[in-house]
Amino acid sequence: IIGEAGSGETTLLQWVAVRAAKQEFSGPIAHWNGRMPFYIKLRDYIDSELPRPGRFADLIAQNFIDTKPREWVNAWLKKGAIVLIDG
Repeated sequence: IIGEAGSGETTLLQWVAVRAAKQEFSGPIAHWNGRMPFYIKLRDYIDSELPRPGRFADLIAQNFIDTKPREWVNAWLKKGAIVLIDG
């Protein structure tokens, strides 16, 4: 998605993330239900490396980082995830 600043790209990506988490897709994108959304803000990594896939959950769920199984993110990436990169 490409657009000028303020044209709604971030809002759209956040909408997709929330709808995926709630499994509220219908119509042509109903097959996105049941997929885990990982929302990554590139602006958080201006002075550092991008996160490795195994750290994606750290970005969205700080309060359960220590309880997730070790390969949880990789399992979702194999099963079906929606990786949303906002930059």
